[in-house]
Amino acid sequence: MIGSFLGSFVIFGPIVTLFLGACYLSVAPLFLSDENSIRTDSFFVAIAFGVLLAGLLYVLAKIAQLPGELMVPIAFITLSVVNVVRCRGALMPSFALSSYPASIVFFLLFLLFCGSVLVGSLMMGIGEYPHVFFNGDTPLRLTHAYEIAQMSDYPPEALTTKDIYRPYHYGGPASVAVLAVITGLALHKAMFLVVLPVLLIGSFSAVCWLSRVFFKKAGSQYAAILLVIPFVKFGDEIYSRFVLDTIKLGAGRNSVRLLNEFGWLNDFDPEHFSRGIWDISATAGVFLLVVSCIFMARARKMQILIAAPVIALLAFFSKIEITPMVAALMGVGLLYRWKEIGFKALIVYVVIAGSASAFL
Repeated sequence: MIGSFLGSFVIFGPIVTLFLGACYLSVAPLFLSDENSIRTDSFFVAIAFGVLLAGLLYVLAKIAQLPGELMVPIAFITLSVVNVVRCRGALMPSFALSSYPASIVFFLLFLLFCGSVLVGSLMMGIGEYPHVFFNGDTPLRLTHAYEIAQMSDYPPEALTTKDIYRPYHYGGPASVAVLAVITGLALHKAMFLVVLPVLLIGSFSAVCWLSRVFFKKAGSQYAAILLVIPFVKFGDEIYSRFVLDTIKLGAGRNSVRLLNEFGWLNDFDPEHFSRGIWDISATAGVFLLVVSCIFMARARKMQILIAAPVIALLAFFSKIEITPMVAALMGVGLLYRWKEIGFKALIVYVVIAGSASAFL
């Protein structure tokens, strides 16, 4: 953990590193294995989960007319201290891969999984302002982050349209807003250089963890990971550009058009390309969907009892379309453990936990 802390210190700076450390420590017990340990993949999943949770708590504090920029650090520091005292060395992750070839394979799989999204995110985050936007929803998500950062009531008034108030896919932007407000980082840098990369790494780590839950052999795990590659719509993009356009334009004209794409720095249409670049809300949705699969498949009783309503609420807050799927996965996980929980207690729990969505 010390190595990762120092690496984050170099990349993000001390304040952002402390924020990410608090995000990890505040939720780490939920991701402990049956051996009471944290591995590399679960470490990054916990950080990403904590970052999303920080955004949710920030908005809930604002709804309660409390200063979110104070309540989130207080809550996370308190949880971190309690968890460290209670779990002690169990929260120290063990960064270990079986071999250097395995490390190379995972790195290549990561690039295949979300390399284009990561590169696009870094391109949008560098500089005093974004010089290019990939995906038409990305600037909208950035305006959402601005709205949440300066809001006094929830939902906030739209930055671009007067008297419009909409609670719309605010999970990712809320995490950006709370990070920027607490650390002083510029909003576009918080989104594109910190939160989105953290969610991408967390999503890939969640897929790796899920493959490890079901398969013991490395080859089977690699094959399982390949099932969710590519993370973005490259299959649709390749079919559209190379097959359909060749049928419409002919091989010669389409080849010339594709060769002209190499002049993208001078004449580049990012929206046309960016069907392969997901925005922060879509990334958060995929992350929560895979995390809900992990909790359904391997979580202990107390872990799923605590995490289920939180994950469902985060899904509703981050990407409402996935809420039914997440709720179904969490429901299956709870029903599978109904003998441990008790049927009556389970019914009461589901009713109380389900009512939490009224906050949003």
